[in-house]
Amino acid sequence: DNNGLVRGVAAGNAVITYSVTTAKGCVSVDTAHVAVNTLPEMEKSVGLREVCAGSSVTLTNGSTGGTGVWSSSAVSVATIDNNGLVRGVAAGNAVISYTVTNAKGCVSVDTAHVVVNALPEMEKSVGLREVCAGSSVTLT
Repeated sequence: DNNGLVRGVAAGNAVITYSVTTAKGCVSVDTAHVAVNTLPEMEKSVGLREVCAGSSVTLTNGSTGGTGVWSSSAVSVATIDNNGLVRGVAAGNAVISYTVTNAKGCVSVDTAHVVVNALPEMEKSVGLREVCAGSSVTLT
């Protein structure tokens, strides 16, 4: 654009030209050869997108063409390790991202929205904790 911002549209090479013309009609030209690199191949992450707090699910991503890294937008809700294991920490929503960077520094990102469900409210059972063989007690 007129501010010099070059946007890569598709892989390939382009020549960018900048011309300056004086009031007397003299022209100076500068050119820049720009290589637009391809993005890493990105596949959609697969796996369950819902987990209970305290439990885990695994996401996988078969993207190629670079090195992939997992991350979570809300580690207080869900964490993820380098193997794609998502651990539910607390009820809420988190965006899990898989970011692939190739040797040229080009980046592709896939996201998975994960819901962490709260565990049911639990009270300690009450009642006798001893019983004779052949008899019964009731816990509540």
